[in-house]
Amino acid sequence: MLHPPSPSLRPAHPITPLPSPLHPFFPATQDILATTGVLLFSYPKANTSGCTTQALGHNEQAAAYQKKGFVVYGISADSKTTQANWVAKQGLNFRLLCDPSFTALKMLGWVKDGGASVKRSHAVIAKGGKVIDLHTPVTPKDSIALGLEFIEGL
Repeated sequence: MLHPPSPSLRPAHPITPLPSPLHPFFPATQDILATTGVLLFSYPKANTSGCTTQALGHNEQAAAYQKKGFVVYGISADSKTTQANWVAKQGLNFRLLCDPSFTALKMLGWVKDGGASVKRSHAVIAKGGKVIDLHTPVTPKDSIALGLEFIEGL
């Protein structure tokens, strides 16, 4: 089921390419979307209970997403060091995008408190860049369940 998008994300149109690169060691978003679909989820702060629940859930479902042609990416305003430590501690098997300036997060409409914090959200983006499912805001457990349900239904 398609949910009403924020003004920045309209399912009938390709997503505006994210600033490229968001972090020097991440490939350009438009290059990723040229080859695969993406479940992109945002989280307020790495290494906190809700964000860890969300990340571990998507990590556990990554193989199911991949069978349907999707990869997982997370995005937050955390630093590269904070995210790298979290990946190592939790054993996450997907990439995290760093957006400490909130540039992409604001473009996606995934900010709150006047742009000072991240709104937990997720989007399922088809190969080529069309947003086909969007949840903002979403709880950590709902992000996992709704992402999996939508992708498995394709």
